[in-house]
Amino acid sequence: MQEKTKERRFTRAKIKHKLPVKLAGVTAQVTTLGIGGLYIETAFPLSEGTVFELQLPLDDNEPPICVRAKVVYVDQGKGMGIEFQKIWGRDAARIGEILLSNRSAEPLLGPPATY
Repeated sequence: MQEKTKERRFTRAKIKHKLPVKLAGVTAQVTTLGIGGLYIETAFPLSEGTVFELQLPLDDNEPPICVRAKVVYVDQGKGMGIEFQKIWGRDAARIGEILLSNRSAEPLLGPPATY
């Protein structure tokens, strides 16, 4: 897991309220978020290397952001680490605003904690 820390370009933070997302018809929860990616808790993670389009509803009363995402690691039965492959500047700024307003967020320098 230490290797993932070195590979990550952007810090992620735990978020106050888990954000729901749908993946292949299954609802999952975003538990950490950063400008470069996120962690999704799900019992049914996608395969490592899978590239997909993700609609991410943020808690900012705006439409969901759409990103091209890639599964970069899998915690089997627990979740997966996602890297954004393509994100618009405005959407990255929205994520930055969410993180700044999320005062109780704990910075994560390595992979997300397991709950």
